[in-house]
Amino acid sequence: MGHELAHLANGDVRNKKRFVKKGRNERKLRKQEEKADDDGFIYAAIAGYPVNELLTAQQDFWVDWAKKTAAKINESSTHPTFKQRAKILRDRLQKISNKLAFFQFGVRLSHFNRCDDGLYFFKRFEKTFPAREVLNNKGYCYLQKGIATLDSDAYWLNSVLDVTTRAEKLTAPRALRGKISQNAKKWLKKARKIFEQAQKADAFYVPTYMNLATTRLYLGEIGKAHAALKAVKRRKLKVPDKLAFQELKAIIQYEKGRKKRHLQNRAITQLEKLARRKDAPPTVLYNTAQLLEINKRRVAAGKIWQRLAKQMMSLPPSIRRIVCQKQTCSQKQPSSRTQRTLRLPVKVGAYIANDMATRKTLQQWEKKKKPLELKKRNCKRTNSSESHRRCFRTGWTCRNGGAQKT
Repeated sequence: MGHELAHLANGDVRNKKRFVKKGRNERKLRKQEEKADDDGFIYAAIAGYPVNELLTAQQDFWVDWAKKTAAKINESSTHPTFKQRAKILRDRLQKISNKLAFFQFGVRLSHFNRCDDGLYFFKRFEKTFPAREVLNNKGYCYLQKGIATLDSDAYWLNSVLDVTTRAEKLTAPRALRGKISQNAKKWLKKARKIFEQAQKADAFYVPTYMNLATTRLYLGEIGKAHAALKAVKRRKLKVPDKLAFQELKAIIQYEKGRKKRHLQNRAITQLEKLARRKDAPPTVLYNTAQLLEINKRRVAAGKIWQRLAKQMMSLPPSIRRIVCQKQTCSQKQPSSRTQRTLRLPVKVGAYIANDMATRKTLQQWEKKKKPLELKKRNCKRTNSSESHRRCFRTGWTCRNGGAQKT
């Protein structure tokens, strides 16, 4: 199937009788078949088929396949032989294996908020394996860049970074969306476009639906954000993080019901229910507290701000500042000031063994400050100054011209 889809995608001529002539056209057909094999393996792998298993018994598979399809392609000069097909697949799998580190590096960098660098690695891996998770993670990075330029009081929503790839198996009255600057809008629109591409690539991939709904929410496309979540329910897809899904659904419902008070109240009630759970993540607590405060329920909001203040050190800096404005943060915040460096009594790189003045300065400083427990040298002076210097360097005690280890 992947092979034939590759022919269609490449626009290959399918009528051999009209096209084939001896010489150049025959060679061109053979190249088309080889490319269709190569691309077909990729299409099958992206769809989740374990194409690597075709290599466990190369000859047997191709022979068996030819028999079942009544094909005699191994005898044709326009098709690769069985061995050549196996080699094409082996080479393709090796290329994917060689580039897999790009995806893994991209995930790690994006996880630590270095999406600019992560995007480079995702784009490099996409050239070899343009799968749904690669598109999703590219969109995730553009979404993060857009969020970074939003107002600080915007919703704090989860977005899903896929840390695995199928290639590895081969080897309120006031809205909290935040004011959107032109720069933020640019990144969010780019994220939306890529999430839509990922959705078309695999209509059963839940992380893309959630990321697309989040992006549309920030862009103010509330109806479309709601439609993205409804599609998950309509298709009966399995949601990996149900709590995050319910949170996003409640926030979209709140935004959708800005002119209908009862819908907003229902959404806040749902968020409060999620916030009461012991395993409620900080995003749920933050969004619930913000909406409660906006709706003048400050006592209920205060209790949730207190819970957030207790886990202040695990919050992002922008969220931490807002929480500490609402509640007294008891934990000591990390200082942004540069710590004073340790002042040394001697110049770095000085050769102490041959510099008596520097040694004397160091010994006086050691007695005075004692910042480190230094190993003492017990070297007694002898008639030979060279012997004494050697003794000081090596830690040997010199007595009567001889030497003993201290």
